[in-house]
Amino acid sequence: MADETFDQELPENDSETENAAQVETASGNVSISDSDSSKVQLPSEFFEYMGDSKDKKAGLYKCLFKGCKLKTKKDGTPKYLVVKNDSRCNGKRHFLAHDPNNELGLKEKWNLAVVKMTGKNKISTVDRAPTSLHILRQSDFDKYVLHFLIMDGIPLHEVENEGFKLLMSKAAPHLKIYGRTFYTILLKKEIASRQQQLKQVLLNCSDAATTIDAWTCSRRSYLGETIHWFDKASVKRQSACLV
Repeated sequence: MADETFDQELPENDSETENAAQVETASGNVSISDSDSSKVQLPSEFFEYMGDSKDKKAGLYKCLFKGCKLKTKKDGTPKYLVVKNDSRCNGKRHFLAHDPNNELGLKEKWNLAVVKMTGKNKISTVDRAPTSLHILRQSDFDKYVLHFLIMDGIPLHEVENEGFKLLMSKAAPHLKIYGRTFYTILLKKEIASRQQQLKQVLLNCSDAATTIDAWTCSRRSYLGETIHWFDKASVKRQSACLV
């Protein structure tokens, strides 16, 4: 298994009246300005923040739901939805009115969006420079699990142990936990990708030094080769280890 050390990054009950702090979301879009974190937010995938109302105690929002017609005032200017700064109830009521019988599953989508925005269900987040990301997409979750296995040298069958499955079901209850066969395939793809990256990097460097080490563990023999080179752009030493 290849483990390159050069810089390569590896792949987030609604309380309607509680104040929500400004957090970064995977969508990269926010509804409230960073300067006023005391205001609650409406999910940016459903509403666009248009500014403050005249009395400054509420915000104006434009509904992004397909088919929602924007009303206009007598003077012809847009009439946006008014949402109080300390409650998102009006926004939720307006959004769910598009699906009164929940045939489109808007209620679940709303709850998930609020969780994504506020993190109130305590879904674990994994820090990665320079930002943090709530693990809400299955693809991100799978890559973080694989990263966990690689970084700590943990056998792939760990993902099928009851303790691990219990932990992940609590950390990300809305995502699926796959078995070792799935992560074996994912690991092979990751190795092929990293090998290609290493080859491309070495093609762009003029000099490199290698060291070789051999050892045995659990009656198995291993041969590892470490490659060192200088990055031309940053003039920093880079290395990669192949086992």
